[in-house]
Amino acid sequence: PCDVHLCGIHGKCMRLTDVNYECECEEGWGGPMCDNEVTCEPQEVRKYIEIENCLSHRRITMYQCDYRCNEMCCTTVKTRARDVRLYCEDGTSYKHTIDIVKECVCKPCTPGEHDPPNKE
Repeated sequence: PCDVHLCGIHGKCMRLTDVNYECECEEGWGGPMCDNEVTCEPQEVRKYIEIENCLSHRRITMYQCDYRCNEMCCTTVKTRARDVRLYCEDGTSYKHTIDIVKECVCKPCTPGEHDPPNKE
């Protein structure tokens, strides 16, 4: 079947039987013919930063790359450091540096990465 069916320029035809085949796509490409570019964008979340008994006064805009993109996983590849002031229950405060996600990319998943929760 791989003599007749091509998997585009981003895939390799894998023979399954005499008549069936499957396309094995290059990283960053998906779909039956490997012609769909797989992309992922950071998803915005706003949350308080909490460390032990200390909390930021307001929600901090952050980004996450923790979801699937087709059969691959959206993964953080670029971050930026940001200082956040945390206020503690004992009346003290201090600056804490957090990493803010700036860029994501689709990569093969590592075992257990972004698995759907068990339904029990």
